[in-house]
Amino acid sequence: MVRVLFEPVSRLTDSVTYDITAWAMPYAYGLPAYAAKTRLQPALSDSLQRVVEPAAEGATYAWLAAWNSTKDVKFLAALLNRNIRVRYAEAPFTIGGKIYPAGTLIITKSGNASLDMLPAIAARMGVSVTRVPTGFVDKGADFGSDKIRFIRKPKVGVLAGEGVSSLGMGEIWHYFEEQIEYPLTVLPVSSLANAGWKDLDVLIIPDGQYAAFKDKNAAARLKDWVSAGEGSSSWKTR
Repeated sequence: MVRVLFEPVSRLTDSVTYDITAWAMPYAYGLPAYAAKTRLQPALSDSLQRVVEPAAEGATYAWLAAWNSTKDVKFLAALLNRNIRVRYAEAPFTIGGKIYPAGTLIITKSGNASLDMLPAIAARMGVSVTRVPTGFVDKGADFGSDKIRFIRKPKVGVLAGEGVSSLGMGEIWHYFEEQIEYPLTVLPVSSLANAGWKDLDVLIIPDGQYAAFKDKNAAARLKDWVSAGEGSSSWKTR
């Protein structure tokens, strides 16, 4: 497995193969890689990047976290699952002389009963968080501005059952339940007409042949749900 993942020049005996099977991990992710014949000693733990950056002077007003990767999505999911209120910045801002990009997560002490567990959650996810002593920024929108948007915890559903691609549905289920650990409601297509649409914000429709949509009652319920704006979004994966 290691040879498959890191071999820079793959030797394939069969020419009828997707080229992705010949991509080594460094090429797939655009990372510099080096080959070594000797054992390498890992860096000591005290030289690794800190998960929690030093606090600025003053009491903690909020915690800030980046929004760059899947682990950040998992971190957000963990916070939402604990009913921690999270906001994000629509535009870059500067505070304490440091620039934070658009998308930065903002978790204020105000509005949250307790954030004592937040550093531990961040450490478990491998996410760096920064404490700031104020909601007033040097440049950009203050944390009380309408440019700082509240993230509502969405209730997500996915269709499954007859006519639905098992691979497509399985991929979606694995992403939510295993990768980001966020709850996902599985809706059988056979019960679309009786589904509790008001309990859903997002509906994911995997690839498939949806004979159930020929049921006028089921199709009408879905159309009414989308038209009423009760769903924040719906899309079809391919």
